Amino acid sequence: GGGGGERVLEGPSGSANGEQDLRRLLRFVSLIPTSLEWARFRRRADVWPTCRETLDVCTGDHEEHALMLCNLFLGVGVEAYVVLGPGVRSPREALVLTIGSSHTGAAGRDGEPLMWNPTANQVYPAGHARNAMVSVTMVFNDRNMWANVQQKGAPHELGWELANDKQWRPFFTNAFPPRQLGSVQMAIHYADNRNAAAVYEEMAASLEGEVRMVIQSYRRNKLHSTTDMNSRCGKQLKAQ
Repeated sequence: GGGGGERVLEGPSGSANGEQDLRRLLRFVSLIPTSLEWARFRRRADVWPTCRETLDVCTGDHEEHALMLCNLFLGVGVEAYVVLGPGVRSPREALVLTIGSSHTGAAGRDGEPLMWNPTANQVYPAGHARNAMVSVTMVFNDRNMWANVQQKGAPHELGWELANDKQWRPFFTNAFPPRQLGSVQMAIHYADNRNAAAVYEEMAASLEGEVRMVIQSYRRNKLHSTTDMNSRCGKQLKAQ
């Protein structure tokens, strides 16, 4: 949220090349399973996990998906926000809002902000009739959070000028600046995969080594026998 705690995840490319790249990020996040059971367990203490923790458990609810997609968008230079409020599917819906120009994929053809649904792999203008959000209560990103103070809350009835304090009330202001908090996330170091063949060979060798260790451990502990691996035979089987 605003002021620190979870920093923006930087993508390997550093910038997006248009709508296609943003849709690929949306597709990636949508492939993470959605689990309401995990949400109920987590809300015993209502603390959102980091994106790394979400990937480690390989599941999350609407909020975890929205946080990850927003972080990925921010990491490639897109102005993005998490939008909270009651939705069609859940009393606590979370989507991602992007504001920008149409040529970057962050806005519609007429410049209208876009809503990204990271669990349904959908994107549509903020005012579209099929919006999964019934009413918007709050918007936030890594710098600040804004409460909706407009008389109406439906996305298609809202003004999206976050700098307008008659529409959106910011939490942090000049009179109440944010504190810089340390992030709980670890830095991500992306490997250079320009030599794709070498990367895949290294992954295959690592996986083969893990399988070999599991087989040897099982036979040693359960069958009380040793196992010698025939590397020549393995190469011949791979060549078939």
